Amino acid sequence: MSEIREWVADIWGEGCNKYCEICFEIMTDIGDVSLDHKTPTSRNGKPGLENCHLVHKECNQIKGDFTLEEIRYLLECVNPDALAILKNRLKRSTLIYGRKY
Repeated sequence: MSEIREWVADIWGEGCNKYCEICFEIMTDIGDVSLDHKTPTSRNGKPGLENCHLVHKECNQIKGDFTLEEIRYLLECVNPDALAILKNRLKRSTLIYGRKY
């Protein structure tokens, strides 16, 4: 667990643009960041940090077990409004069912 914390701290402290790999919006709050597997382990992705990147927590929830390429295709090509629709649905379910994403 400390290895993950150190990795996140190194990435966050590099001064690089911290854009979410899913929605391409800047991540300003480290508390709103989640560690995501580019290729999910359920889809034969490696469990190590070399297969990980930082994304928004809600984007990670929306991505589910899609690969990074699949979710980008769905969000950019199939329906450009899909991300906003899915984020709204996630927020509503949090309000209705009290779930935390």
